[in-house]
Amino acid sequence: MPVWLPSIIDVEASGFGANSYPIEIGVVRSDGARYCKLIKPLSDWLHWDKEAEALHGIRREVLLTHGLDAVEVCHELNQFLHNEQLYSDA
Repeated sequence: MPVWLPSIIDVEASGFGANSYPIEIGVVRSDGARYCKLIKPLSDWLHWDKEAEALHGIRREVLLTHGLDAVEVCHELNQFLHNEQLYSDA
């Protein structure tokens, strides 16, 4: 009997509150394919929580240097997921 595996998404954020924004997206699809990208903060995404940084270990400077444009990440995710149902711990 085949084993069903869920597709999982994990999002790291700039903080813990309503003003936070996504800084990293990771997905493992049910077929094992993986996607992970850092997201460059938009110009009005200013909230940064040092306590959150201590947990995820990603510095804002790294995002500004190596992150991808948020809209580009959205387009890539849409193509990667093909209407896949995702599960998250949140």
